[in-house]
Amino acid sequence: MLISQEKNILRGSRKTYGRHARLGYVAETSQQAKDEMYEGYKIAMSGQMAKDRNFPPVTRERFDSQTCTTGAFLVGDPQEVADKIIRHSDALGGLVRVNFQMDTANTQHEKLMKAIELIGKEVIPRVKEGLGKRGIRGKGNLN
Repeated sequence: MLISQEKNILRGSRKTYGRHARLGYVAETSQQAKDEMYEGYKIAMSGQMAKDRNFPPVTRERFDSQTCTTGAFLVGDPQEVADKIIRHSDALGGLVRVNFQMDTANTQHEKLMKAIELIGKEVIPRVKEGLGKRGIRGKGNLN
């Protein structure tokens, strides 16, 4: 639990606003996002760090299980990623910041720039709209 959440809970408030960092990648389609991220993820998670931490071998099946609706990775098309962020916000009591870690993807610069553009132009507005329908006004980096 984040310190800001702990302080609010101790004060008797259920209002919690935290930060959320996840591996993520956005592309025009869900399949494109998964395909573009997978190879770099496989390379990054199969090296010495993975051996040192005793990670299981990377497989496409395991990767895909983390990119599904209930998986931990924020990977997909703009609507899927926005929906997942909203679900995470609801589950965690509210978020002020979501960080996408896209550098494990070893993705070409142009594709990363397109992902950043999609986050700014499509994901963020959808998250704001989705939270607004719940009567939650985005704070922090969502404004």
